[in-house]
Amino acid sequence: MNKATSRLCPACEQAPLVASTRERHFTPRGNPVVVELLAMECPACGAMATSAAQQIENLRRLAARRAHYGGLLLGEDVLAFRRRYGLTQRAAATLFGKGAIAFSRYENETTYPDDATTMLLSLAMEKPEVVRWLAERTGTAVPLLDRLQDVATKPPRRVSRARRVAPGTPSGPVRAVR
Repeated sequence: MNKATSRLCPACEQAPLVASTRERHFTPRGNPVVVELLAMECPACGAMATSAAQQIENLRRLAARRAHYGGLLLGEDVLAFRRRYGLTQRAAATLFGKGAIAFSRYENETTYPDDATTMLLSLAMEKPEVVRWLAERTGTAVPLLDRLQDVATKPPRRVSRARRVAPGTPSGPVRAVR
């Protein structure tokens, strides 16, 4: 038995965890996308857990779904933007003229921003001066805006990574469902 499956269940401590997978379903603009995520499951109590290596692979698989989104922002893109500026979901919604729970829905991908909001969010992600302009117009406090002015003047660092596809699967762990 390998290390990944020999750990005892942290919940019940009655049985060793066994390798498992689960599917996460997304529907950007009505187009179903399924991501197969790695996990470990307890056969005794049904508890699910992930190892650090599985978590890293799951994050890679979730990022790979971008190819199926046709320019839409991923929930984690919206969350990263909000955290970058220290905004609450409500403050971000005010900044972009949206309803109180819009950013919660965008981040959880229960809904997706419309085209105009996607374009404005993308612009704001690239240019802090757009966030400043929106904040001034809406009277919204943006806690980390001034700190990021220095970051905005530095060119972004590009990291190249090879993508691996699981053997025997032509499209890997992410697939668009037709």
